[in-house]
Amino acid sequence: MCKYPGCVSRYSAVVFILLAVLSTPVWAEEMEVLQEVTLTTSVNSEKVNVWLPATLMFHKGDKVNLTLKNVATKDHGFAIDALHIQEIIPMDQSKEIVIEVTEVGTFPYYCPLHPAHVGGQLIIQ
Repeated sequence: MCKYPGCVSRYSAVVFILLAVLSTPVWAEEMEVLQEVTLTTSVNSEKVNVWLPATLMFHKGDKVNLTLKNVATKDHGFAIDALHIQEIIPMDQSKEIVIEVTEVGTFPYYCPLHPAHVGGQLIIQ
């Protein structure tokens, strides 16, 4: 038991300060936001291979975990020249890449193994 007047209130103040410090929120700019997106190969009505979705949109500063899923019967590639990305994904396999979006713009993506295939675009705002 405390023999000094007001020692319970001092103890309460210490607990309050500790709780306030330990429950300080982490601001969004301090957090790493990782977005998850899956692109899948597909064949359109004209029997042309494509990556779907054909358009991806993110904001400058986003970090994106992109899963490239090849469900086709042959190997396919995925390339974004401006971001120095070039991957080959064997048939019936997936590959994950992480893209850190550092500049605004529209960046086309395509299959470097089959240039005639329809590509898509990565739009950064």
